[in-house]
Amino acid sequence: MDKNRIKGKLEGSELSFFYDILYQYENEADHKGYNYYALDKDFRQKIELSYKQKNIVKHNRKNTICYTGNTKISDLIRHIRNSFSHGNILSDTHQFTFYDEYGGKCTMYGKMDKPLFFRLIKELNKTRK
Repeated sequence: MDKNRIKGKLEGSELSFFYDILYQYENEADHKGYNYYALDKDFRQKIELSYKQKNIVKHNRKNTICYTGNTKISDLIRHIRNSFSHGNILSDTHQFTFYDEYGGKCTMYGKMDKPLFFRLIKELNKTRK
């Protein structure tokens, strides 16, 4: 991604939702305990979470987030937190586009319909032990 990083304008309830993710992440001692497979199978088939990726590239695959890391969910939450903290979320009418980088290298890129994203985070939080 070039120096003109993704910038998005989050407003109202979206801003509050991402702030809650940031607040939860910053105040947790441990970011484990999520159970992706406890989510409804039909729901899981609507999204693709592709982790353990070496080279992240910009893509146009709908409802797909690709990212580095060894854990499916705790690394996803970390990348979403980073994306929000660094202002690298684009919000349009129907979807979010996420971007995270470390050391100038893209470590997460994805697009997801807003209702699916909100549901994903809420449902994951319900599975946390």
